[in-house]
Amino acid sequence: MIGGETVIQRGDMEYVGLTQPGMGSVMMLQGGLVKHLALPSSSSDDRITIITSFRAKAVGIYDSSFMSNIRPYSDLQELYRQWIDYRLNRLEPGVKKLHDRLRFVQVFDEQDSQEVDEERIVLKEYAKRTLRQMVPLEIVIPLTDRLGCQLFYHIRDSYVSGDLFKHPLTACQLCKLPGAMVEKAHLSICSGKFCWRPDIPVWSDYIETYKLLLQLDESFELRKRMGELQVKDIITKWRAESRPWGILDELAVQGLGEYMVEYLELCGMRFP
Repeated sequence: MIGGETVIQRGDMEYVGLTQPGMGSVMMLQGGLVKHLALPSSSSDDRITIITSFRAKAVGIYDSSFMSNIRPYSDLQELYRQWIDYRLNRLEPGVKKLHDRLRFVQVFDEQDSQEVDEERIVLKEYAKRTLRQMVPLEIVIPLTDRLGCQLFYHIRDSYVSGDLFKHPLTACQLCKLPGAMVEKAHLSICSGKFCWRPDIPVWSDYIETYKLLLQLDESFELRKRMGELQVKDIITKWRAESRPWGILDELAVQGLGEYMVEYLELCGMRFP
């Protein structure tokens, strides 16, 4: 095959092509943490890529799995059953390891207290990710039936880059204020934003993240979140834009594309 190489973005933001391995060899990367793309092949119309899910075997390494890319085309009842089973199985060894270490502590000192507090944060984020990724069937299925799957693969990146707002802007249907348009700066402060699913738990996540971002000293919790590529990229871009943290930013960070589309449609944006 001529062409078809994988290109990755390095830590210095430069792009580099990886030479295809020879027969009997394989190249592996963690796609959720490394920005990558496949170059077209000039000698073949077909390119077969096998994507296999791996995870770290070692106990204590945070599992940053998410389901953003597979929800649109999956049997959600089966997917969610497997997801919750997998996540709970991953949780048990970590809790047991902490329990075993603390069981024989004679004096619970400041270091022990800090370790427990940090583990509490990790467990909280893990539980939140587990639950939030299970977007209800009654939301996912009607949206994918009406709009197809492709939109949901790109909605987050299009929002973060601003490409989503390059077409003629639409008047905001949430606040309906004169001159209010559906674009990032306004949507961050729109007075009508709480009209969208006011009882959904992600609103609590939004407020929590907003408070974390306001802190002058970066907390352990924020550093932990920023360890994930998609979170770091979104927050870095948001900081460069010098605007308030918005609910769409929170939905983007969590990879909840279905909610993003639903919210934007409520604002007045239309998707083909």
